[in-house]
Amino acid sequence: MLKRLDSLLIKSFLPPFFLAFLVALFVLIMQALWLVIDDIMGKGVGIFLILEILGYMCVSLFPMALPIGVLIASVMVFGNISERYELAAMKSAGISLLRVMAPAIVITIFISIFSFFSSNNFIPVSNLKFKTRLYDIKRQKPTLSIQERVFNYDFSGMTLRVGHKHEDGQTIEDVMIYNQASDNSGNLLLTKADHGKMFMTTDERGFVIQLSDGYQYQELKESGGTARYPFVKVEFEESEKIFDLTQFEMNRTDEEQHKEHYSMLNVTQLRSQTDSLTKQIDRSLQKTVQYIIPPKVEPQKIKLDEKRLRRIANKKVGHQADVSKLSDLTIPFNKTFSESDLKILLPKIKTSTSRDKSNIKRENVTRKNLVLKRARHIFELHFKYASAIICLIFLFIGAPMGAIIRKGGYGYPLLITILFFMLYIVLSISFKETMKVGGMDPVLAAWLPVFILLPVGVILTVKAMNDSKFINTDRLAGWLRFAINALGS
Repeated sequence: MLKRLDSLLIKSFLPPFFLAFLVALFVLIMQALWLVIDDIMGKGVGIFLILEILGYMCVSLFPMALPIGVLIASVMVFGNISERYELAAMKSAGISLLRVMAPAIVITIFISIFSFFSSNNFIPVSNLKFKTRLYDIKRQKPTLSIQERVFNYDFSGMTLRVGHKHEDGQTIEDVMIYNQASDNSGNLLLTKADHGKMFMTTDERGFVIQLSDGYQYQELKESGGTARYPFVKVEFEESEKIFDLTQFEMNRTDEEQHKEHYSMLNVTQLRSQTDSLTKQIDRSLQKTVQYIIPPKVEPQKIKLDEKRLRRIANKKVGHQADVSKLSDLTIPFNKTFSESDLKILLPKIKTSTSRDKSNIKRENVTRKNLVLKRARHIFELHFKYASAIICLIFLFIGAPMGAIIRKGGYGYPLLITILFFMLYIVLSISFKETMKVGGMDPVLAAWLPVFILLPVGVILTVKAMNDSKFINTDRLAGWLRFAINALGS
């Protein structure tokens, strides 16, 4: 009997899980795509590159979509069997709620393992590919678009304006080309033509404009000069301008440039990077200590002649002193040097002290950045585990909620999912941002959302096992009546 129940529950759990997972993944992809759509539009990106970017985004969102699928499926399945009193029949036959949940628990454990495997193996690669491609697209110039009566600045050093463009897309009229980079001295070079044609070269790496019946204007001058130079006007019947289109092509960046980012590392690499950052922090701290406490050196004996020693001693004791009895006399450091030596030494000491202060400030800033960088690596490491454990937590929230409320279908499970998942996302983002500014321990920031939602799952599971109401309406009504009577009196 139990095997048949397990089989029934598995068949009931898997379809809504996959459906909810795919819907959640689609919504998350659209939300992420909306954030980068401005960087993609107008760049002439092909459909295959867009599909490639969407594929990388899809993989990177697995740990976010899997808990949603578990939560929706658990609320839906256990809400359905409770609404049809199938769960009550199982309990009357002596089958506990945890035993009924056993197949869902096993499935969710595999889902958690897959979530961690994705975070550790798939997501670092997909993040590297996605951010590299997006960086390439951001650097790429917009696609060449020649519009009527609009100045075009796409070509470096050139400004192009077309007054009228015919329907064939090639014949143009009232053309003006201004060469901004014609001369470093600022000489003006302007070309105007009544009409012409524009087309691509056969290899599509050049853009050609053939001009007819026009003039070329050039104003000669020298920067900073006062002499006058002639204004040159040249008339032409035919002229040709060729523009390089390779600047509009997208260049692929070497992925090694982005490979050290913490979001592109697996667990082993994160631990290795964390150890390296810890050693760098220790070295920075040692440098700071050396600047504050200079290394000890053996004191040097200062030899003074009898005349200078007697002058110092007389100034200190206030009368003629016997030089032979001055062995125990304490002499201030600045008195061991002459005034001419002090004039040379004091500026050097001030300069050295100022330099040490600057070095200490620099090391403090460097160490602070290293500490924050290490914290982000530690957070990313523990978040991979926490995002897998949250799948189990959501099962123990969703299944008891469905059993207590006894509502199936899509409406109620979707509402419950939105509420709890929003709570989880808000907590995760809040703690992560607090950690980034150094206001929270990274381990605690990664695990605190799990620790907050864990008691909720335990309480709901206990209530569902004891057939308790989620909210005692009778007690709530009694409290309301008591409050109303107290206010009235």
